[in-house]
Amino acid sequence: MNNIIYIGSTDNPNKFHVGMTSNNRSPFLRWQDADYRGKLPYLPGKVKFYSVGNLRDEPIHQYIMKDSNVYSVKKEEGISSDEIFRVDDTNPTEYLINLVDEALNFNATGIRPVDKFFSARPHQAWVNQVILDRFDGDKTIVQPLNLCARFGKTLQALSLFKDSGLEVMVVAAHWLAANQSFIDTVDQKFDITSDVAVIKPDYDQFKSAIDKGQRVLIDVSLHKDAEKIDPRLISALSVYKKLIYIDEADYGAWTTSSRDTASKFINSGINLVCIATGTNIDRALIGESGHIEEPITVSYLDLIEAKRGEGRLFQPGGFCSDNPVEWQNKLSDIVDVAVLNMDVSEDLVDDLNELSDEKRPNMAKIFAKRNSHIQNKIIKSLLADTDFGADVFGMYSTQYENIEHPAVMMFIPGKKSDVNNVVKVGKSIAPEYNWIALHGDEHTNRTAEKYVKDVIASGGEKTIIVSCSMGSRSFSVPNIVAVINCKDGGSIGAAVQQASRCFTPGCGKTTGLIVNYSFNTDTTSSFESDLISSAIEYDPTDSEGAVRRVYGLMNFYKKDEEGYMVSLSETDFLEYVTSVDNLKNMGKATIDMKGLISNIDLLQILQDIQINSNTSKEWKGVIDKAVTYIKSDEVKEKGEPDEENKSIRDLIKKISSVVESTSNVYYMAPNQNTFKECLSEIALNPNKNAEYTRLVGVGSDIVYNEIYQFLNPSIMDLIIAKASKLDSMDNFASSSSKHSSDNLFDL
Repeated sequence: MNNIIYIGSTDNPNKFHVGMTSNNRSPFLRWQDADYRGKLPYLPGKVKFYSVGNLRDEPIHQYIMKDSNVYSVKKEEGISSDEIFRVDDTNPTEYLINLVDEALNFNATGIRPVDKFFSARPHQAWVNQVILDRFDGDKTIVQPLNLCARFGKTLQALSLFKDSGLEVMVVAAHWLAANQSFIDTVDQKFDITSDVAVIKPDYDQFKSAIDKGQRVLIDVSLHKDAEKIDPRLISALSVYKKLIYIDEADYGAWTTSSRDTASKFINSGINLVCIATGTNIDRALIGESGHIEEPITVSYLDLIEAKRGEGRLFQPGGFCSDNPVEWQNKLSDIVDVAVLNMDVSEDLVDDLNELSDEKRPNMAKIFAKRNSHIQNKIIKSLLADTDFGADVFGMYSTQYENIEHPAVMMFIPGKKSDVNNVVKVGKSIAPEYNWIALHGDEHTNRTAEKYVKDVIASGGEKTIIVSCSMGSRSFSVPNIVAVINCKDGGSIGAAVQQASRCFTPGCGKTTGLIVNYSFNTDTTSSFESDLISSAIEYDPTDSEGAVRRVYGLMNFYKKDEEGYMVSLSETDFLEYVTSVDNLKNMGKATIDMKGLISNIDLLQILQDIQINSNTSKEWKGVIDKAVTYIKSDEVKEKGEPDEENKSIRDLIKKISSVVESTSNVYYMAPNQNTFKECLSEIALNPNKNAEYTRLVGVGSDIVYNEIYQFLNPSIMDLIIAKASKLDSMDNFASSSSKHSSDNLFDL
């Protein structure tokens, strides 16, 4: 059997037929068939015919549809034929011929033409060198990669695949937009992926690609049950050394079902396993075993610093020290960061102050559907201030060079119905803008990014994307100049991922603006808390230097009464960040609650705390409810406790009380320098430990052994350092102690 692939012209110079006939039948005869000719107002004309043997037209369609200038008329016009395509180019005939030629060559040889050449940024090249130095191919290793959002993990991983010389790469993720990012990048025809075939975990597809001499990228969804993986594929993979890259690994990839699926591939042969995420690397490693290497960490601060030719890679003897200018130039598109703390407008505050304490809403209530009248004022203030131009779009264009078709992404608390309502209110205020409600009813994590880009490309002066969670990660839209965070509290990892959506380079954008919209601008946001704690972890010996480093690398603003962004001075920033309340806020915000709740030993930890004599009745009651819930059928069905369950929320409040009393730890052990050292000293003194138990509810020995591992030691130590410079004590009063003051304080 011999098939013929044809390109046929239409009555529109930009539309073409791309189809197939079998058994050497002439396409002219096919076009004259009654069932074909009767559906068309024209007779197709020959553009080019190809004799292709057994090849069908479906792979050709799939290949040409990956091109951004080719569109399916079936989808656009709602017709039944799937072989008519529109080509947007000044010479559409030549464009399509070249594309079909490429498709045929790729299906015959497995090699794509190269349109782009990858040049690694300094941190990408450095990370890959460290990884390959550690992997000798004699045994499987697990390499944790704590790489910030916008690091470029996809190209880093594909470059690692090329440099490693391995034939097989498995990309596994629970957040499917991460998988899609790899597929889209391969389709962009980079030199490092020209011989890569992307397949599903299917044995026949794998064998076909290997037989052609291609390298193979296997797209694995960790939603897929382990028992549904083809055992023939796993058996075939056992003879190959593989790169296994688990991206966005802190999101669902650590659950029992996901680990079971991933382990099918990890346990098949010798492998280089990379566990990659931009946040919560500890959670990403839950359940991992085997030879685990030390994590490699790169923060966004590191990227900005390197853009200026500074930082560890540019130090004498560092990775970039031999050719610093060349490496620095590769970071020219890294987006600078500005943070604007913005409180609710005065007229809205007046409205809210008229309400009773019971009726006065928090952010979650404000963005609920029933409060559309309040949202009307918020949207006008934040996004559509046509009177004074003091909205986010106006402030950004005043402070920085504007771009064409700017977009703002707004994350709100609540549900999909609340997102829809905010968009509805927004359209009533500014119908000339593009308003997008981004959630699972209309989109998936795989398709959301393309949809938003298509909307922006279709026109419209400005675009506003409203979401409660979708688009938080692996979502790269360069038009987004600002992200507005309207959430009270929440996961610090999620807040960082969401804020990072405005860091995507492109469109001539130089700066991404993060707007923290809140009732209290004197409180650090989750993004700021993460910035500070990450900087302190970089050098725990110099906390003040870490804060100054953050200030020197980013811009921090407040909005003045006239609607302008006013920079914070270094002194103001230091006082703001290191206030006692904000240090406690950062300490509580950076508790690894997800890690605690998902810890497989949590039940035993709680039971150990419960039976300890240095635990108050109140704590024991909270723990008893949490233990009962963790043992419930609901948890067994989900595989992990729900953080929003009341018993878990009460437990979190109790653990947060440990941070609230940190200053008192210093006053009971003033000769120690760290929080852990203070706990150790208090635990050895019965009077001090009894007083600590009275304040917190559990003994210092319990905090030391069971809870400390989930706290942020850098922030806790900074609170201790701050307490050493203050004269006041937060919660302790000598007269209230049931014990003698002797040996209670060592002042």
